[in-house]
Amino acid sequence: MVARLEAAASTPAFDPVGSYVFAPVTMRVAGERKSVTLSLVVSGAPGRYSGRIVSNPGAESPATELVIGGERIWATATFANDAPELRVAVRGDSVSGTWVLGFMNSGALTGRREAR
Repeated sequence: MVARLEAAASTPAFDPVGSYVFAPVTMRVAGERKSVTLSLVVSGAPGRYSGRIVSNPGAESPATELVIGGERIWATATFANDAPELRVAVRGDSVSGTWVLGFMNSGALTGRREAR
């Protein structure tokens, strides 16, 4: 939480606009373990960024919270009764971090940033 607040007060160290595609993860969705492919799409301009989280098969939702600062991105969106949060560190075109979807339902994220 502190890192997110500190990052929110700082300028991004990179241009965050683009698509971030993550390797498939296994998470509990509606009580069942499922393989899910997530991506994050960020658009806009400094101070006015917006985003959306895309989940297979083709579901997407606008980010209800998007914090970008330093080398980090935090994004949350609402899908039906679920609200996944992505916590991502960006290093060049490599991205890594964690996803969280409720209590005791989290895991690692790895992926890449795609060209605009």
